[in-house]
Amino acid sequence: MPFVAKDTETQQRIDITQYANPRQELRAERLSCQICGERMIVRQGLVFRPHFAHTKACPIPYAAHPESPEHLAVKAHVSAWLKDQPGFEEALIELEVPIHARKRIADIMVTFPQGHRCAVEIQLAAITPADLEARTKDYLDDGIDVIWTLGKDAARGAGNAAWCNQVLGCYLQLGFTHDTPVTELARLHVGAAF
Repeated sequence: MPFVAKDTETQQRIDITQYANPRQELRAERLSCQICGERMIVRQGLVFRPHFAHTKACPIPYAAHPESPEHLAVKAHVSAWLKDQPGFEEALIELEVPIHARKRIADIMVTFPQGHRCAVEIQLAAITPADLEARTKDYLDDGIDVIWTLGKDAARGAGNAAWCNQVLGCYLQLGFTHDTPVTELARLHVGAAF
């Protein structure tokens, strides 16, 4: 359930979270997947946030995982929250940026004016520190720093927060109140991370 598609005429990325009524504002015949180029449609309803969907399965094998409604909500919430943080005012904050060399898609990519990049990864499902380390290595090998946002089962996972603090120096922890994400900082040292 991606938030980002590509305009087939302009080749520009389209972030669906920037539209009040995407079905009326976007031209369906111009929407394509930013990874495989296949046609996409707008899905909008009462249960899920507006998002793009493939008309048939994406054939490109990127390391992507199914996203829950909570995952989508957290991506939108954290990207909006980042825009208000000191030091991020001039940064470009984008959702779902492909890292082609690693066949990964960053949940949120922060690009600072001097070119430094940082991926903010949302992890709600259970994960191990070894998995965090492997995914982090992919980003670091491509010159991209990582901040992990842990919530639900990932936050309860044995050693995940400790691994993030020890190796990366910070992480974000999410709490949910009535299905609304609330961001709580857990040793987020922006100056040290960037």
